[in-house]
Amino acid sequence: MALAFGIIISAMIYMFGSISGTHINPSVIIVLMIGELTIKKEISAQILGAVLASELLKLMFLYQH
Repeated sequence: MALAFGIIISAMIYMFGSISGTHINPSVIIVLMIGELTIKKEISAQILGAVLASELLKLMFLYQH
């Protein structure tokens, strides 16, 4: 089971690493913000993307009938 999760995370890093930096874990983003190692525009885009994705997922489950 742990190997499967490791393979999935590795695949996501290889697929999306060049696009978004692959900050999958929110704690990584928080540390980068505290250390001022990332720009605010990138953080806002990630937050907006997460909110939009969760709303889309909610709509998909509400109207699946």
